[in-house]
Amino acid sequence: MLRPARRPPAASRSRSSAATSAASRRTATSSSRRCARPEFLAGDTTTDFIERVAPARSLEPGDDELLRAARTAALWIQGSNRADAGVLRAAPSGWRNARLPDQRVGFRVGAQEIHVCYGRCATGASA
Repeated sequence: MLRPARRPPAASRSRSSAATSAASRRTATSSSRRCARPEFLAGDTTTDFIERVAPARSLEPGDDELLRAARTAALWIQGSNRADAGVLRAAPSGWRNARLPDQRVGFRVGAQEIHVCYGRCATGASA
């Protein structure tokens, strides 16, 4: 018999919605900084805003943002690969029985390539 998943207590729901709300505000704030046109900041965003002001049509992230996104994507890919592993499922993530180079994953953004290397430290932590 299928049963619906239990809902978390109300206190947990309110904390998670508060965290989501805070994340939404951070995203909205960073988006407004990107579109820091005087007209936008003044609230002059009528239906003809795009035609009248002609803001940039694409996002131009900085090097720090690209590196952060690449690191996040590398961690996600590593976790996804670990979850899909057909063999050695019980082995710790990143475990090797020989000294090999770090794992390396590359991403391309336009003409720029970003490479992220990661491996398991002697302490067992990923770096």
